[in-house]
Amino acid sequence: MTSTVSIDVLDAPPPRRFRLLDVQRMAVKAALASAFAVFLAGVVHNGDPLSAGFVSLVCVAPSAFGGLKRGFEQLASSFIGAAVATVVVSLVPGVRESSMLPLAIAPAMLVALVLCLQFLSDSAYFTAGFSALYVFLMPFPSGAESLRQRMVAVTCGVVAASLTNTLAASLLAPTIVRRRRTIVREAAAEALRARAQALVGKLSPDAAFDAHHHALAVLGEASFDFGDSAREALFPGAARSRREALEALREARLFDELLHVVAPLAFADAPSSSLTRWAVALDTLADALRYGATLTKARALATDALAAEQNLVAAAQGRLLLTRIEAYEALPHAAG
Repeated sequence: MTSTVSIDVLDAPPPRRFRLLDVQRMAVKAALASAFAVFLAGVVHNGDPLSAGFVSLVCVAPSAFGGLKRGFEQLASSFIGAAVATVVVSLVPGVRESSMLPLAIAPAMLVALVLCLQFLSDSAYFTAGFSALYVFLMPFPSGAESLRQRMVAVTCGVVAASLTNTLAASLLAPTIVRRRRTIVREAAAEALRARAQALVGKLSPDAAFDAHHHALAVLGEASFDFGDSAREALFPGAARSRREALEALREARLFDELLHVVAPLAFADAPSSSLTRWAVALDTLADALRYGATLTKARALATDALAAEQNLVAAAQGRLLLTRIEAYEALPHAAG
């Protein structure tokens, strides 16, 4: 399906990819947290500074609350894995030095992983499995000592990362949220533009589909982080960070709804003139999101397209599109 479109922007390059990660900021936080964790391990005379430094890297997060969640999971999964292995080592003396060690590891690992997968997140089983292996394979005098060393190391890592996350959040939390909010808007705008190009045959449906689902993935990750940031409470100025994060979360959810509403337009068996009108409306909406402009023009174009629409699928999606645009306009600071 092709159509001649007089608006140059519909000839834009293929959709871009977006990353929420701020490489420099993340690297600085991770470096400081790992160094601090190794320092703490030395202060408490822990025999495993490597684990302390590694756990601190795992617990570095965009928000202080998110880091605490990761830290709790590291502590819980580490204890489960190490405790199960310690029980096995205690019940079967000398198993760590015997050829039967693999046969002891298997049931202990199974129990630890089932417990973690049942009560913690899917990723927790990595830490639980490592902690079980730690007790079996590290050359500490006993299983109980291996458990103690492991938990002290993990605690050092969690404390170091939590303090680093809190310091960064107290200084930069609103900036972090605003930066991610901008990326979310740009990803949603790119997906809308890709859909517009595909409707008039200027971009392949596969490329538009990829841009659409990439944007949804970015929205999902950002919403998760905004939800964590909306629960900050550990530092001065946390209330402001919560407000910004809640606004960003509401916006991200509306974008998610908007992209789901737009997708069926690609399957509407409508004439080229109809698809062209929707393409222009979507492209104008994408520009409004990307550049912080008002949505008045996009809403007017969508209204005109709906008034002229005869295809039932396109008309139904057009009505949903208008409601989402109006809801987005009602958000505080939606256009700026």
